[in-house]
Amino acid sequence: MWGWGGNKRFALGVPRNSIDGIVYTPQRMQTPINVTINGELLTSSFPSIMSNSQITIPLKDTAKALRAELVITPSSSDTAKTLYTIKHNQTSASFRINQLQGEVNGKKVTLSSPPYITPGAIMIPVSLLKQMGLEVTWNSKLSELSISSK
Repeated sequence: MWGWGGNKRFALGVPRNSIDGIVYTPQRMQTPINVTINGELLTSSFPSIMSNSQITIPLKDTAKALRAELVITPSSSDTAKTLYTIKHNQTSASFRINQLQGEVNGKKVTLSSPPYITPGAIMIPVSLLKQMGLEVTWNSKLSELSISSK
């Protein structure tokens, strides 16, 4: 299927290719990714996205579905230095936007892709949840991502 037009929240399933969020040429639309967390379908206004074989998911909606605590520690000098921390059970993961380095339980880890901001949402690589010890399964045939607490 092909699509064009408004794409501010990745409605077309393709990365934004213009500043105004409009796709001016037809693009092959991405198959929607269905995400389940502990067996429940994740409901979010922001779609999960696959780009360069990496899946990113909306941070706040995912944390809420996991019943995880999300702590945002702003930097007084630079918003790019804001620290985001997800606390789930006995595990804590921290990261900053557009940085590949993060921490899980105080140990430095390298993320598969950097977290980033889209209009209205912060997107994180699903691999971060795997590094936190959550079980993550991708079914490419069905375009389904399953996340579960062990």
